[in-house]
Amino acid sequence: MFNFSDLKIVKRRGKGDDFVGIRKSQSGNGFDFCLPHGFQDFPENDYESTKKLFFRMYRMFRRFEEDNLQTGRVILSDRRYQKDQDQASVSSGGVEYSVSMDNDTPILYSKLASIQNLFEAYSELALISLSSKMRKVSCIDYSKIHRYLDKAVYLDGDVAYVDEISQAQPVLKYQGCEIVEMYCYILNEVVLQLEEDVTDEILESLPRISHNANEFRASYLSQDQSLFSEETFEETLSILRDVLEKIDNNTAYKDGDYWSIYDSIEKFLYGQISPGEFDGDFWGITKFSYLWEDLCNSYMFKHHYQTICLADTDITRQDHVNELRGGSHVGNKRFGGRYIYENPSPKYSDEVFEWLECLRLSLDFNPRKFLYKKDDNKSLYGQYRHHVDPTRQLYRQMLPDIIFVREDEQGEGLSLLDYKYVSKDFFKKHQDKDFRDSENKYKEDVAKQLLYETTLQEYLCEKHTIRKVSENAFLIPFYDDTSPFIIIDSGLKDIKGIKIYEANFFLLQEDYIS
Repeated sequence: MFNFSDLKIVKRRGKGDDFVGIRKSQSGNGFDFCLPHGFQDFPENDYESTKKLFFRMYRMFRRFEEDNLQTGRVILSDRRYQKDQDQASVSSGGVEYSVSMDNDTPILYSKLASIQNLFEAYSELALISLSSKMRKVSCIDYSKIHRYLDKAVYLDGDVAYVDEISQAQPVLKYQGCEIVEMYCYILNEVVLQLEEDVTDEILESLPRISHNANEFRASYLSQDQSLFSEETFEETLSILRDVLEKIDNNTAYKDGDYWSIYDSIEKFLYGQISPGEFDGDFWGITKFSYLWEDLCNSYMFKHHYQTICLADTDITRQDHVNELRGGSHVGNKRFGGRYIYENPSPKYSDEVFEWLECLRLSLDFNPRKFLYKKDDNKSLYGQYRHHVDPTRQLYRQMLPDIIFVREDEQGEGLSLLDYKYVSKDFFKKHQDKDFRDSENKYKEDVAKQLLYETTLQEYLCEKHTIRKVSENAFLIPFYDDTSPFIIIDSGLKDIKGIKIYEANFFLLQEDYIS
């Protein structure tokens, strides 16, 4: 397990490095805790803040994994998951997932097995069985001798002799009981840090887990010692390693339940990230932009669902029917290999729009002829005619992250919003530059956003609707664990009419993991 005091906080990285999580320092000394963009104000050398962020990140990554496993966007890479081992591995292990989105380079996500294995090893029946094993006893109730005849030795003259029997009894110290208590102590410490965000099975068993944890603490630790205290981490870790060694040396009978618990404890106490091996090069996720989009979309769907017109997401709603399965056409549509949320009739709208149609560009290569024709008044007029060949038509679907209805002092309008996983400095450095001299990503993002607005506004004009595009904006992350505001004005100048807002990562994350 990590000593959070030893983690080096990294807020800025090289171009193209979007990794968020913990990995070996490039210098080879220690570990880097790489934070998302917008974390310039995160405190450094602050044990409690670092620990709190780590466990919130752990919960967020787990939620992201679970959501994407359900959508089929995550593929487990078996070569990095050594589930069955003949002996315990002292490395932290690692589970790597490849997330495929838009045929882009896969996202790599590696789980921290030192914690993961604690949960996977949990089994109520296994803990009970370790605390009460069958062993040979000589105390026999001879009034019930008829029950033991199948275990008797028969002497000459059909005399039944019973010397000892196998009976379930509590095992000796340094066997089942103490390794269970030690496991429960570590598990209880982790569960507290995760704010009890664990499986229902563990949550229901917390009273038993806490009881065993207190028994272990009473035997070996003081009330002040803890695995997650800056002052006592090293001391507590050393005690636990010594106790584990004593338990193992004094345990004669070791079955599958024992080894499952023992391995999970050992990985937790000794596990480290080991680059270059098939057991996890890092803990975290590359291409964090996809998770940033999930954070933003989850917030928008939870709090502003009724106003959403279109969203580039596969978030599903239980109160709407997927079009592919029949029923209402309000909901998620399959488009271009992925699901798009389209709501043609938001709460405040009197019109019905096909939003995908609003943002579709088409290019027609079919040949045309201009023909003259006489009408009954003997005047001539011309018109284009051509045979439509679908193979000679090209389409491009433009998809902003989200379009929703908003009201301001000028009335009701549409808001275009794209989530950008970049820092505030990214826009600052381009403010005073000539647009043509800006880097490609900046120019492409701005041009694409302006194209969304232009195409949508032209469509609305053709429909002769009073509705208008009233706002076009980017949403970037910032971190502040004291601010009550979720979305604020960045204070940056508009970019060709595009506003820049900041979203409080701390509050979005809290909403996401809840």
